[in-house]
Amino acid sequence: MVTSAQPRRAAAPESGRRPARPRARAVYPYAFYLPAGIVYTVIFLVPTVMAFYFALTRWTLFDSEFVGLDNFRDFFAEQNLRVG
Repeated sequence: MVTSAQPRRAAAPESGRRPARPRARAVYPYAFYLPAGIVYTVIFLVPTVMAFYFALTRWTLFDSEFVGLDNFRDFFAEQNLRVG
């Protein structure tokens, strides 16, 4: 009977034997995450990245030019947006 508050320690392996390896995790459960990850990427991540790209470029019919935050500066400088 153990009366101390400390937990018991496992016995040391016998000489010449290695301790048992922990079991490797199976790939099977992670396969259920794949469809959700694909849907999340296609519906959320791709449009979000594209929106940032489109917001920072100036487009013509066949060409695009990186303009940075100029699109936002032009938008907020628009006279028709001002009240008063």
